[in-house]
Amino acid sequence: MTDTTHLPDFINVDDALKAIHIPFSAAEAHGFVAGILSVTNDPKQAHELLLTEGDVADLEEDEYDVHQETLHELINISAHQFADINFGFHLLLPDDDIKLSVRTTSLGKWCQGYISGLGAAHLNLTNSFADELTELIYDLTEIGKIGSEDIQDTTEEDETDYAELMEFVRVAVMTIHADLMLESKPLTQTPASDKIH
Repeated sequence: MTDTTHLPDFINVDDALKAIHIPFSAAEAHGFVAGILSVTNDPKQAHELLLTEGDVADLEEDEYDVHQETLHELINISAHQFADINFGFHLLLPDDDIKLSVRTTSLGKWCQGYISGLGAAHLNLTNSFADELTELIYDLTEIGKIGSEDIQDTTEEDETDYAELMEFVRVAVMTIHADLMLESKPLTQTPASDKIH
């Protein structure tokens, strides 16, 4: 039975993206998927839009299926996490034993992917939460500009700042998703029943 609470391994997702020639890092791809899900709550659409970024012409069918399964897992589990009433959504980022500069860059890429995902899903900020969402999206856009050059020496304070920034992004994304879902029409299927097969 597939684990619906833990995202797939960062490196496995990265390998799948490279194999399918999707020009995203694992962090950026997860941000992209999260952005689409925030607007549509539709795993199938997230999968289709992610695959349009790739090129599978030179892949054998069996190899393609393996890599697709990894991306299916990423998307389905993300949808389940968004639906978790205990705020179980998490960002797919490098492990804590990776250099802080790499993790910080990945967080920036995650936010870039998220903003791109909102655009790919045709976000329309005309609802009653427009002012709040506009501010949060602006903040995420600014975080998306962070790069490794912004980290010089790694100190305990830097690690704390990174953890706080990561938590801000996580909560902001959950807030955007929740607000958009409140304004949307009820779905006939839940993410759990509408998962990609």
